[in-house]
Amino acid sequence: MDCEYFVYYPATKHTELHTYTAVIPLKDFYNRKLRDVKSCIVSDSTKETSLVIDNYEVVKYCIWEEALEYFNNNHDIHKNENAPRDAQRIFKKPENSKALKNTGQFLFKAFISAIVVIIVVVLTLGIYSIHDVYDMDGTANIQVPDPVSSTNPNNFSDYVTTGYYTQTYTWAYKGYQQSHTFSFPDSLYAYYRNEPHTWLDYSSYAVTEHDRQMLKSVISVFEEEGERRHFTRDENALNVIAFVQSMPYKYDDETTGYDEYPRYPVETLVDRGGDCEDSAILAAALLFEMGYDVVLLEFSTHAAIGLASSGSLFGDSYLYNGTQYYYVETTETGWRAGEVPTEYKSQQPEIYPIEPAPSLTIHLTPSYHRRDSTYVYYKVEYTIINDSPTAARNVTFQIYTHAEPFDENWIWDEYLINIEMLQGGETVHSEAILKATRRENTYISCIAYGDNLYPVRAMTNTISVR
Repeated sequence: MDCEYFVYYPATKHTELHTYTAVIPLKDFYNRKLRDVKSCIVSDSTKETSLVIDNYEVVKYCIWEEALEYFNNNHDIHKNENAPRDAQRIFKKPENSKALKNTGQFLFKAFISAIVVIIVVVLTLGIYSIHDVYDMDGTANIQVPDPVSSTNPNNFSDYVTTGYYTQTYTWAYKGYQQSHTFSFPDSLYAYYRNEPHTWLDYSSYAVTEHDRQMLKSVISVFEEEGERRHFTRDENALNVIAFVQSMPYKYDDETTGYDEYPRYPVETLVDRGGDCEDSAILAAALLFEMGYDVVLLEFSTHAAIGLASSGSLFGDSYLYNGTQYYYVETTETGWRAGEVPTEYKSQQPEIYPIEPAPSLTIHLTPSYHRRDSTYVYYKVEYTIINDSPTAARNVTFQIYTHAEPFDENWIWDEYLINIEMLQGGETVHSEAILKATRRENTYISCIAYGDNLYPVRAMTNTISVR
């Protein structure tokens, strides 16, 4: 069936019609780019209730009389002084398909002629630049945002200590009953509650920037106790393990409302417990701060730590990078070093070294690239720098052009790369071409995240695309 006739009208007045519908931006009428009308209105396969762009729709009719009747009774474009003449002309019934084709060819030639004139003017007067691109009426309508660099939205300096969480813990090791009261700043707890809790690599929770002083104050208690009791180096480590094992096991969904919620060390201390990965993270963080060689062990449904021995440990162990690490259970008292629960004896765990999380910096430099009747295209140069000595693993880097506020349903364009390993000190520099919908306020933003990486974000100022 040959569908040649079109009616446009405000979408808010749309009623259910037994016709095919399709979307067309109103700007295609007002810019007189009517050759785009037929390309926007595709084929008879378009049978869905229309989406909305600029609050206008186009209804496709296969019978001229039906189109004319609806057009005259509801939305008389001839009486709309704001409607361009070219938009009115499209509603005139063509004598045949050849006449319609000739009309389209005429409009296309007129459009090309106008473009040629503009190019000549541009080359003669040099009025185009990166930051000012002019439309037919001489009005600048393209904006290019300034370069932007990544920032951490969760700024530690924004948190002010107004009080302390005070907790008293009691535990036993080698027949010695021990008790100590610790105080933790409420600002530190609040900061880490707002940090990411979605890393796949649990070691990233164990070594972070802002809790080192707190951990030092905790381990000083064990160092003093070890000196007083004449503990060996391995015994000092096992006293820390006994302290962590004494904390109650708490399920994530019962205490946080999430199925999985790995805690930072200060969260486990203030919350007085957690599940297996929480206690493993806390034990690893304390031992790492004391100078021990420790790794995290991740099984199919369990987490523990591996501890390199100074010579007195024995039992089940795992070889990693030339070092033997003895299994240490952290969730319950009574387990000795080297003793693996029966259900995990046959499993080979994933082993994660304890190392500081990598820190990335991102720089975006957008520039104008080109435009067409629907989009403006930007070239975005990007630089990703790993500022830390730790390699960032499985990094995903995405750049978007999108509306504000950010909504995954209002993304104009997206660019994505995956970097399996970004070594410490390594820099990646490249560029991407992204489009932005015209006549929409647009932002260019990016995010980088990975297995052991803090999410890093950057967003430009708004672009007003006419």
